[in-house]
Amino acid sequence: MRLYSNYEKESLAFCFYNSLTLTLCEYYGRYYAGGVSELTPSEFKKIVIPYRKIEHNDIEKLSEMFAENKEIDKIIEFVNSKTIAKEWKKEKIVKLEKMRKKLVERRRI
Repeated sequence: MRLYSNYEKESLAFCFYNSLTLTLCEYYGRYYAGGVSELTPSEFKKIVIPYRKIEHNDIEKLSEMFAENKEIDKIIEFVNSKTIAKEWKKEKIVKLEKMRKKLVERRRI
């Protein structure tokens, strides 16, 4: 994947962990034994990543959250607060999270 010069790779990676993108990954992803998910290139092209330039201290905080093994819901909530929550109503985000969790649960069955 190549980025245009007006996109920062660190900001893009940060923005990936929002409710919309992760719900789409769950929806389009293929599942294999043990719940492993994979996106093929054609499936990945369908994924939406709402991009914003993210402050370095927020990128560092996310990195620390991963290093500390924080719950994924806390990570998503933090990323949402810096991305989609700036423009979307909370109800819409809650709906997306319910969808994502339902898709994750279906995969485990």
